[in-house]
Amino acid sequence: MPARRPRHRHAFAVAVRELHLPPGRAGVDFGVGQSGLRARQPAVQAALFDTLGQVYRSLGLYKKSEDLLKKALAKRQAVFGEESAETAETLLHLADVQWLRSNYEEAEKNVLQAIAISRQLFGAESPEVLRAINLRAK
Repeated sequence: MPARRPRHRHAFAVAVRELHLPPGRAGVDFGVGQSGLRARQPAVQAALFDTLGQVYRSLGLYKKSEDLLKKALAKRQAVFGEESAETAETLLHLADVQWLRSNYEEAEKNVLQAIAISRQLFGAESPEVLRAINLRAK
């Protein structure tokens, strides 16, 4: 008996399956800016931008990573608010890339903002706060 597919597929899996890269093209374009996803699922689009930013970071493509993480941050702030867990998470991802790009002033600002948000939401000794403090210690 063949395995059954889940009824609901995660938007990221759908985006990955629809990926088309022309020969010789460096980079990944998942089409997260297309009108359907932009208009109807801004939270999913923000999550995709954040995830892709982390992928580009791991590939050493820091400029592209920073650009995507800035888009993710703007989307998450619009969807979840300036002081949400999602916003704090993206601030940390962005700060990490900014640190790698030697933009220490912006990285420090974003880490401190993530720490303040996380302390307010989760308490001073939460894993989220400790993760942000650890990033700041780099």
